[in-house]
Amino acid sequence: MDVGKAFPWILLVLVVIIAGAVVATQKPQEITVTQTKTVTQPVTTTQTVEKTATATVTQTLTQTLTQTVTLGRPEEEVLGEVIRFALLTHQDNPNTPEVEGINVIPAYGCVGCHFGKGSAPILAQWGFSGHGGYLLEIKEKNLTAAITSSDAAGWVYYDFKATARAACQVCHTSTGFKNFADNPSAYNPANNTFYLIGQQKELLYCWACHKVPGLEAPTPELRNPGQTPFTYVFPANQVAQLKPIIDSIGDKGASNLCLTCHSGRSTGVGIKLATNITTSFGTFNSHYLVAGGTLFGFIAYEYEGRTYSRQTIHGTFTDSPCTACHMPNKSHTFEAVITNATGAITDITAYETTCKSCHGDKQALINLVNQRKIGYEESLKAIQKLLEEKYGIYWKPSYPYFYDAQNRTFTAWPNKDVLGAAFNLNMFLHEPGAYIHNPRYTKQVIYDTIDYLDDGQLNKSVLNTVSGAAADFLRGVR
Repeated sequence: MDVGKAFPWILLVLVVIIAGAVVATQKPQEITVTQTKTVTQPVTTTQTVEKTATATVTQTLTQTLTQTVTLGRPEEEVLGEVIRFALLTHQDNPNTPEVEGINVIPAYGCVGCHFGKGSAPILAQWGFSGHGGYLLEIKEKNLTAAITSSDAAGWVYYDFKATARAACQVCHTSTGFKNFADNPSAYNPANNTFYLIGQQKELLYCWACHKVPGLEAPTPELRNPGQTPFTYVFPANQVAQLKPIIDSIGDKGASNLCLTCHSGRSTGVGIKLATNITTSFGTFNSHYLVAGGTLFGFIAYEYEGRTYSRQTIHGTFTDSPCTACHMPNKSHTFEAVITNATGAITDITAYETTCKSCHGDKQALINLVNQRKIGYEESLKAIQKLLEEKYGIYWKPSYPYFYDAQNRTFTAWPNKDVLGAAFNLNMFLHEPGAYIHNPRYTKQVIYDTIDYLDDGQLNKSVLNTVSGAAADFLRGVR
């Protein structure tokens, strides 16, 4: 987050916190202001000249008018602006599908997020983050604007509090996440009580991850679901198949919260266990932002006869790998990198606190990350091209993602390996940091996907199929 851009919002949040106290403690006062205004106007008079004639003369008369005005308390004016800001960021219109502001629930009230002056920078950071629906970024442009599904689909696309969306509530509502994190084994979405009306929706509020009371700085108390159970549901027996890998991950401390919703909803194992694949890709979709699945190396469709690296140093070098890179100095933007307008990485936010212990040259690391980013993206383009040219399968950024040449939902999957290739492409396209989360596993999966698609065999033909940045990215993998 750009600190300069966020600074005005930090000030506003601070004003929101202290304005009420200021007004409450100061005695009523009135201020007298003297306003001086100069008025110039023509004045016409008749004069006698040398007793023999008369003449009409126009003169300019300048007058100074003084007016005394009594004004109300200046803090009331400030408070008026604060109240307007609060109303336009703390109220979601129940009659619209968009999110105009956060919703305050009776159980916590203000203290569900506000815990003193120390909360101001954190709240501003959150308001510019995906967890906050980019609320402050949107309000910065237009204070009356709202979060739309194109801004933050994870909170706005559906009415996630609806009974029909019960399975989504763990990760798409604060209420569901809080209840799950407090006791995963006893979690039942039927017990999620929403204090919302109409089309109101929840963002991921402070009290979803933090206990209240217990939110006070400097060490807000986190909820802890324990070792992540990885709630895979497509199909349910995936968990049993993956149990040895999942058990090896262990307790990841604060990152248990992150892994709950950032490990996907289905894996490549689901395709291998499927009895019917003549259906739309939506049946097998991994879901989105599945960093945990790549970090610990188990989410992809893996080809028979090939071995895969599992955990990486990025997942094991600390007790909480997610927060180590995405929350340096307790930042709540959750940004691991800063990019420019072209998408190039210009800074690594956790370099001093995390990366430096292994990577001694910051600029060299930034250069390496950018190089791998390009190679990763070009490799995915190669998979997409092979699916189109050899199988007539077209990926598009709209559910269920795969279509035929006539733009009809694709269902005629020739075999599980081709469907698995599509799974890997879609999963990685929705996991933009995979090449950093687990470089070795990511490269192995992409290599094998291309290796199979180019001629239907696993024969290490990849470097004859791709070139340039993609070849550089995949060279030496197998």
